[in-house]
Amino acid sequence: MLARCENALILLGPPSELQRFTAANRGRDADYEEPTGYGVPLSFAAAVPLHRCGPNRSANRNAAWCVEHWGVEVDLGYDQKLYYESGGDAAVYAFSTCSTAPLRWLASVAALYPRVRFALRWDGPAVASTGTVYYKRGVQTGAKDFNQEVHAPLRVPVHALPPVAF
Repeated sequence: MLARCENALILLGPPSELQRFTAANRGRDADYEEPTGYGVPLSFAAAVPLHRCGPNRSANRNAAWCVEHWGVEVDLGYDQKLYYESGGDAAVYAFSTCSTAPLRWLASVAALYPRVRFALRWDGPAVASTGTVYYKRGVQTGAKDFNQEVHAPLRVPVHALPPVAF
């Protein structure tokens, strides 16, 4: 069984910017083997396109590229738990990734949406990685790493999380 990392991505900003983010960062059906007609609510490849290594390249090379540019080995897809909710000036995504959080992807995305404030909370118990990172105006404004013994695991649904202060 793969080690899972639970993630909660919280966005705050003008409704028009959140709608722009939501529309631009959906996964397209063409990117997945099992199309549903509406895509996946969040795709790392939408903002930081996947480097297609071609037929002569191994899957391991693709995974290495993804880790270097996204911080995780694979994009979000139909086989992964993904929760999305939005309203007014806030949007929340909750999703699982393999082992680590998409910290490099978030750094790139935050720079593309300077009017949106981002907070990413993650809990990867199998790899002893738990923390929160904050972005405002496209720049990281804070980060906290927690010791597994003192930080309770992140639980989904995310709407039960305490408010995030920026």
